[in-house]
Amino acid sequence: MFVSFIENFAVNEVLEPPQHPHLTIKKKFKLLDINERQLIDLMQSSPEIRGVRELRLGDIKNYDNDDNKYIEVTNSEIWIELHKTIVGLLIGHIESRDQHYEGENYLPHVTWRLKGEITLDPKPLIGSINEIKKLYLIERIDPVVSRSRIVSVIDL
Repeated sequence: MFVSFIENFAVNEVLEPPQHPHLTIKKKFKLLDINERQLIDLMQSSPEIRGVRELRLGDIKNYDNDDNKYIEVTNSEIWIELHKTIVGLLIGHIESRDQHYEGENYLPHVTWRLKGEITLDPKPLIGSINEIKKLYLIERIDPVVSRSRIVSVIDL
């Protein structure tokens, strides 16, 4: 997955993403005709994704029901554009695992309550403006617990 965290992390750091405010840019995928190093090189050499971006967060919203809540992104256009750009760069190189959350269905947001479980405190994030300077390639390392390893950090 490609995500942008509000906090900074280092390569090989292991964390549970739901406990850290983040925006998922490209959900799960499988590599097809390139390896991990080539994927990282492709992303690092792509001027289309460059540029520090503001992440403006608004109010709390429900996703489907009261068990799933998120903080809306009020400047979603720039994040939708980044999502589309990354998906476009990866066409033919990957197989998406969650296609129903891509393209027209992509919703930039910061989840704080998932399946009834509070994953982080939303109060400091509501109405905040955050400068996002990095894109993270993460891989899930636990099939049950949402634990991931930072594979690469790409400067925007």
